[in-house]
Amino acid sequence: MAKFKIDKKICSTKVDKQLIEDIEKYLTERLPLKLAGQIESDLDEKYDLSDFRYSLVLFDKFGKEEFETFKEFHRDKLPNDTKRLTFNLTSKYREFDLTLSFGKDRLYSEISIEINSKNARELANGIVHEINQLTEENKTIHHVFHGKWPWVLYVILLTSMSISTWSIFDNFKYQKETRLFILLTSLAFFIIKQFSPYSYFDTKLNSKRDSATKWLLNGLAGVFIFGVIAVYLRKLLIE
Repeated sequence: MAKFKIDKKICSTKVDKQLIEDIEKYLTERLPLKLAGQIESDLDEKYDLSDFRYSLVLFDKFGKEEFETFKEFHRDKLPNDTKRLTFNLTSKYREFDLTLSFGKDRLYSEISIEINSKNARELANGIVHEINQLTEENKTIHHVFHGKWPWVLYVILLTSMSISTWSIFDNFKYQKETRLFILLTSLAFFIIKQFSPYSYFDTKLNSKRDSATKWLLNGLAGVFIFGVIAVYLRKLLIE
């Protein structure tokens, strides 16, 4: 039998109670049955499902809280200070260890599987695929604000636009509009980055922040649109 280990980053995801329940059901019902079937095939003997150990750990600024099942969680939403949520499934009898983590930082958002079986690689990759299917509808674009290259490209673009606007093209016809665009784009990017954690946890505080962020971005968009229109009309009237 072969031992295989995989560590893979997961896509940025909105983590709400429904998703947690779906993942827990998969890890405590469907997956153990699937693994037990494979183990029985490998060893040609009956496997005791009670050997699997499952836990759910919630991390916030006060510490960590561990549950044997999410049914023990009785609040409407996750705590406001939730930093990370980790699912664990292990089997001592047969070498199997799975850890699935959702974190506000990309560093702590990953799935790790270690398995010992005749077709360990296929099993591990199949598990990753099935978990990705579970999270498909909850995926977000927050990863855009947590990679290295988006920031590098943005800085290069902003620097280039600034240099061309203030230094080289002093007589550029739409200089004011370009400055306004750079200023508002930079402000919008900063606001979105601040309120777009890699894994977004469904909390009361985040719900309020969503409303405030949408209001601010709509306001910035309005300022930009009406500002450009005002400048354009002024030029038409003057000319």
